[in-house]
Amino acid sequence: MEIYGYNPYTTEITIIVNGGHCLTEADSIGEFLLGLTFDPPVADDVWWCVDSQTWSTLIFPLNFPGFDIGQGTDDILQTGDTLTFVLLDIPLFGSGTGACWIEALQEGAWYDECVVLAIYQINDSETLAGTQGPSGEPYPDEDVSNNILIFSLGPVCDPPPMPYRDPPPPQEDPCVYDEVFVPNAFTPNNDGRNDVFRAVTNHECWFWFEMSIWNRWGQKVWETDYAGSQWFGNVTYRMLPYAPYNGEYYAPDGVYYWMLEGERKNWEYVRKEGHVTLIR
Repeated sequence: MEIYGYNPYTTEITIIVNGGHCLTEADSIGEFLLGLTFDPPVADDVWWCVDSQTWSTLIFPLNFPGFDIGQGTDDILQTGDTLTFVLLDIPLFGSGTGACWIEALQEGAWYDECVVLAIYQINDSETLAGTQGPSGEPYPDEDVSNNILIFSLGPVCDPPPMPYRDPPPPQEDPCVYDEVFVPNAFTPNNDGRNDVFRAVTNHECWFWFEMSIWNRWGQKVWETDYAGSQWFGNVTYRMLPYAPYNGEYYAPDGVYYWMLEGERKNWEYVRKEGHVTLIR
């Protein structure tokens, strides 16, 4: 066995089967032994389940009825299998021993001593040193040291490696095929159809974006610096210095000139222009 990663906050642990022997299918899932100690040792009265002179050990099975931590459809742990589970979620045996263990692992990670955590499959070894198991096969793991993880969250030891995470499936870049489409007409009459005008594009694909709309007399009526903005056919600029404006003035029907400029996240500079017809 090998401890690949451990999270002291959540008690999530990843183990890897480097080799194993079993006489029955149940042997290959079943009983594992956790070993816990500290280097240098902590006093006996800190946690009653921790012995300052030797390993404290806790047996736990992984195949309780109705409890599955991901052994696979065959429920057999084989060489090369990686298993990640949370110690808190396993119904640990022992009268209060499990709760004491969790407390020691979580609190002890901040102590001035290093936490020493070990694991092995009982059928493979009778001791944490890797001797021959009770079923008679030789101990399969040539490197006993990888059964042991030494860590702390303080300055005395390195933090433990994080538990294994399956890499997320590769995702296609949404900007690769994103093209800018600008319609040539819209009808802002609040009938729920074609009520707004905008550049159709993924706003997350732009470093910067600017778009403005002008009437036939060369007066700017609307502009934005956000690729997802919509024009509702209103005027956001005063036509004349003395003209009243409250932000809700409707632009009249007609043909308007628009201009778009920006830089996409693939470093492509874009400049487009055209006309849009406003029809109410």
